[in-house]
Amino acid sequence: MPFSILRRSIAVLLGGMAGIFCLAGRAEPPHIDLIQRYEKHGLLIHFATEEFRRYELQYTYKLVRTNITGVNSNNPAVGGWTNLYTVASSPYPNHYVAEHREVLTNAPAAYYRLRVTP
Repeated sequence: MPFSILRRSIAVLLGGMAGIFCLAGRAEPPHIDLIQRYEKHGLLIHFATEEFRRYELQYTYKLVRTNITGVNSNNPAVGGWTNLYTVASSPYPNHYVAEHREVLTNAPAAYYRLRVTP
């Protein structure tokens, strides 16, 4: 094999690998795709995941504006967040639908967020 062909093949291979690493570094911000009513008092929460990231779908019944993290920071009664559904890190992207039963009978409103860790 001539040296120029080998050199071009290596350049293409390394260029392709650099593109893969660049794509892996660009993660989309987490977001909830859809919240829909389910049965009489429940909700279904739809969200997508990216590969190699851990997701926690959390909820609270009261939004509290504070920067204090203390003993009660995760207590839903005082505005803390509670884990509803956890997705372990996986090498594949996926779409999840989490069910929150009886949410509409427990409180007049519920708030949701996705926490993501690499």
